[in-house]
Amino acid sequence: MKLSNKATAHLLVKANTNSEWDNCDFAIIHLSEEWKKEQAKRLEAVKPFAEDYNFQSLNYYDTAVDFYRTSEDDQPDIEELLAGKEWVFVELENEEQETFTVPENRLDCYRLVVYRSGNAIYKAYGKHTSEEFWTEEFDLNILCNPTTEETELERFCRERFQHLSNAQLVARVNGLPDFGWDDEGVELQRRQRVSNGAFDYAFDYNTMVILKDEKR
Repeated sequence: MKLSNKATAHLLVKANTNSEWDNCDFAIIHLSEEWKKEQAKRLEAVKPFAEDYNFQSLNYYDTAVDFYRTSEDDQPDIEELLAGKEWVFVELENEEQETFTVPENRLDCYRLVVYRSGNAIYKAYGKHTSEEFWTEEFDLNILCNPTTEETELERFCRERFQHLSNAQLVARVNGLPDFGWDDEGVELQRRQRVSNGAFDYAFDYNTMVILKDEKR
């Protein structure tokens, strides 16, 4: 399994389980063209809820994912491959996936959970135990449009706020009047999109809060 700096047909994602006896360390998501088209439809379905902060998620049955655990000798080295990220594009050798170690649970009831931001996770459950397995969040917007170029407005906002950390930018938003932070909002959305799941934010009533910021 090799890292790729461009979009490939496979996504390596950090994964976990709530099982007290089983293990799960990573998942491989299969990014076919049919999969991308289907996710594009789901992104459209979630758009009307983009500003609805009481909305939780849409759930779809979807089996384009396989869950794995590292072997007894800690291979593959997921921490090294991810290098602090939640997900990365990878290239796999022929039949390489068949050598990965699967969880002890027999998994079924696979589903894709899509949030209002366009981020998503995969979940699955032990057939006989109901124990839960899940991936970390990944950005469907990037996966469906990996070659999307930065817009002129995004470039302007990036350069305008490049001196501010994520926390400082959020604090700036909270200090501005309602509807007075359009440029700040564009930059926050851009940072969220390009963060590979490392940065996320939301509103708690009228206050913007950081949900995740792993690159401070």
